[in-house]
Amino acid sequence: MGVSLIKRLKSSGQNLAVIDRSGKIIFTNIHGLAGNIFEVLSSEAEEEVKSVIHGNSPTGRTASRLVEGFTEVAAEPLEGAGAVVYFHRDSAVFQAERRHTLLEQMSEGFFSLDADYRFTYINEKGARELDLASAAISGKKLWDVFPALAESDYARYYIRALEQRLQVTFEEYYPPLSAWFQVNLYPQLDGGMSVFFYNLNAAKRTERRLWESEHLDSLTNLLNRKATYDHLQTLAAADEPFSLFHLNINKFQLINDVYGYETGDKIITELAARLNSILPESYVFGRFGGDEFVIAAVESMDDDRMTAYASQLLEQVDQPFASFKDDSIELRASIGVAKFPRDKKTADEMLKAADTAMYQAKKIHGDGPAIVMFQESLQQDMQRRMMIDRDLAAAIHNGSFFTVYHPQICTDTGSIIGVEVLSRWNHPKLGLIPPPEFISTIESLGKSLFFTLAVMKAGLNDYSKWVEQSDYNGRISFNVPPSIIDSSGFFKEVCRLKDIYQIADGIIELELTETANVTSSSEKRNALAALRDAGFRISIDDFGTGFSSLDYLIDFPIDEIKIDKAFVEQINANKKGCVILQKMIDLGNDLNLQVIAEGVENEDELRYLQLAGCRFIQGFLFDRPMPSDRFVLRLKKVRAQKNTGI
Repeated sequence: MGVSLIKRLKSSGQNLAVIDRSGKIIFTNIHGLAGNIFEVLSSEAEEEVKSVIHGNSPTGRTASRLVEGFTEVAAEPLEGAGAVVYFHRDSAVFQAERRHTLLEQMSEGFFSLDADYRFTYINEKGARELDLASAAISGKKLWDVFPALAESDYARYYIRALEQRLQVTFEEYYPPLSAWFQVNLYPQLDGGMSVFFYNLNAAKRTERRLWESEHLDSLTNLLNRKATYDHLQTLAAADEPFSLFHLNINKFQLINDVYGYETGDKIITELAARLNSILPESYVFGRFGGDEFVIAAVESMDDDRMTAYASQLLEQVDQPFASFKDDSIELRASIGVAKFPRDKKTADEMLKAADTAMYQAKKIHGDGPAIVMFQESLQQDMQRRMMIDRDLAAAIHNGSFFTVYHPQICTDTGSIIGVEVLSRWNHPKLGLIPPPEFISTIESLGKSLFFTLAVMKAGLNDYSKWVEQSDYNGRISFNVPPSIIDSSGFFKEVCRLKDIYQIADGIIELELTETANVTSSSEKRNALAALRDAGFRISIDDFGTGFSSLDYLIDFPIDEIKIDKAFVEQINANKKGCVILQKMIDLGNDLNLQVIAEGVENEDELRYLQLAGCRFIQGFLFDRPMPSDRFVLRLKKVRAQKNTGI
């Protein structure tokens, strides 16, 4: 067979095979067709082709179902070579077969129904998904095969699609098969319906995992911060009354530090389960942070009811935890409460209000359990606190702080024996800010050493002026945070300042608040001893209000105790308080310590202290804290009175 003939046959666009006189296939453009053609033709087609080969018939055409996809065969003689056999398709049969193939190869399930909802066909995928045998359901009604559909939303969708001739798509759960399905319904021209469906269980599980990762806390399975906030926004938008409880475990970081984060996680998980067990399903309950929970009680509560409910929450915290089988550890919590819409009008504002009340509870009650209801004044205090925290770091460096001086008086002579240096902050918007409002923030910023040394430098600079202007020879006292007392930097710098300003030994006094951290630490005790050896006096401030044990007084390197104002206020008010005050004065005198009573404001207190043996006082009865220039005038006035004998 010539090359030109092969090219012509290839370009003919027909499905064909060239055979020799024995039926052997010499050339074909039909994939999969090889060998002898008579092996794939029906007997009738074989006879027709052989007649053509032997010249008994110029052309032949007959049916053949042995070659897949082809239903007719035609042949024409090929001189000297046999014949060319052409294969033709019957379009109707081919389309039906093609349709069947496509339906079986689909990844979706498929079945078709007639106008009476009877099954006419189901593909293999569909039968497998629905746990059916295709032969067993042919001709049966949909409602008989799946009785549960008749009472479900499925029936509504099927009836709508078939009776209204509408294409319908929906997703529904089918309990008997424990499966979600996406279903597409297509009405047919013959009155029936084609149903394509897809099992969504895997997609739903993925969707659920995604939703959980976005909305649930991974440790407790409660709502996370974002989801809790979204629920609160929904409640606020609906103007639905609710009470918001913000619960925070006090000093929970200590649990993590001592017992490890694994134990801490167990406690959080157990507490979440406890709280969840007493909450109605309608309440919103979420974990808002490491040791913080937010609960929205979706009902109208008065203040008494809110307080009672918060107490129930605290009871759950107070109970022993399974994580501590060998240790008796008590957890405490603080709760802030706000009411919508009485206190605030939006979710953001409500969260801020409850958070503000919670921090107020911590501030007032320390480590103990506490409940605080939101008040607008708390918000104002919080805003002030935030402004102070925000501006403090810059103020330390830009000179916004200044010093004032509070004289200490000898009651025997009326002379000034010392002065305490106090720091003040003149805020550009808030005005004068007292130390209790900014000292703790300075410590949290890690600026205690820098700030203390700056105050000491300013105080000693003024001290040098007093010596020159009024021959002042009394002491000057500085408050020192316990956190820096044993740092090498502090010892080095205070000794350097003492040398720079040429201050004699026994003049500079360092005041420390009485705390267990100070009095029981060997490192701090050694540091104080070194400072005392270097010529500094050591004073214990607020004596009697801090550490409960007094045995540290036996060998602690101190020169003075300052009795807190709280004990002075007991004079003429509380008999037991007066007994304690007297004993404190006696104790200091017996130990050869200088005793100063702070906060003396009236003559009755002065007389009592003099009779009790307290010779030194500090308080508004004689002086308020004053700037350096006024202190110089005060010194000159005392000297003048002494010279005139007044």
